[in-house]
Amino acid sequence: MHARQHGPRICGIIVTYNPGSYILQNVNRLCEQVDEVVIVDNGSSTTAKELLHALDGQGTIKLIFNPENLGIAAALNIGLNYALSHGYEWAATFDQDSRVTAGMLQTMLGVAAELELDQVAILAPRYRDQSTGRITSYAKTDLVSREDGYSELVTTITSGNLVNLKAFRKIGPFKEDLFIDYVDNEYCLRCGVMGYKIYEIFSAVLEHNLGVPSQHQFLGKRPVTTNHSPLRRYYIFRNRVYVYKQYFGSHPSWVVRDISASLKEALKIVLFEENRRKKLKSIFRGIGHGMIGRFGKI
Repeated sequence: MHARQHGPRICGIIVTYNPGSYILQNVNRLCEQVDEVVIVDNGSSTTAKELLHALDGQGTIKLIFNPENLGIAAALNIGLNYALSHGYEWAATFDQDSRVTAGMLQTMLGVAAELELDQVAILAPRYRDQSTGRITSYAKTDLVSREDGYSELVTTITSGNLVNLKAFRKIGPFKEDLFIDYVDNEYCLRCGVMGYKIYEIFSAVLEHNLGVPSQHQFLGKRPVTTNHSPLRRYYIFRNRVYVYKQYFGSHPSWVVRDISASLKEALKIVLFEENRRKKLKSIFRGIGHGMIGRFGKI
């Protein structure tokens, strides 16, 4: 493993929870593009911790072990505060199963040189699904303006992002009460409210998995389901309610689009996914808790 030797200082942050052996290759690839990798582990099993300890002793890797699963928001905040306290300019945030492609972060910084960095909160890649090979671009639904090579977004997912740490200091931390799911959307919408910009860099691609995707045949179309667990469905729909209530005033069109996507998602669960009754029960429970303001880990 070796770290990059030039350009703005970047701290890579990977949040882990019971990772498989693939984490070793993902970390190895990331080390080539950042100055240091910080792994924030969210209460993994002893076996998974032993796997991570295999990375110990590498000069460019820092391991932080949380005693329990504190949630994605808390883990991200731990990593980002570490990066801030160690003088980094940018932090690259990753899920454990995401993998950088060659030159991805340097490509993003190259485009960033054309932008007003004081206004930039996040630079994001496009996403290639490791199972289907399909590329997802959040510019398709969140397009605000288009330029050669990049597009302004309203929201994007956290994995693969370059976070401008100067902006992060002013915007504030990820919302830990949400625990997991819609943590990224809430932060992005808050960036917009505070006057910061998010850009997707077209030539930067991250290899990423969203849930356990499967494709289906229906009325001549090929819909894809993510097959999240009932617990994840609870968090997704609960936290959606929070985000809708908080940001409808500032981002009404985004909220309306997301409600539409939520209804389509629920329909696909009914039509295609297993364990649908339990998932629907979790969805309604999540919506109820969101309405009465019950958050945190369950």
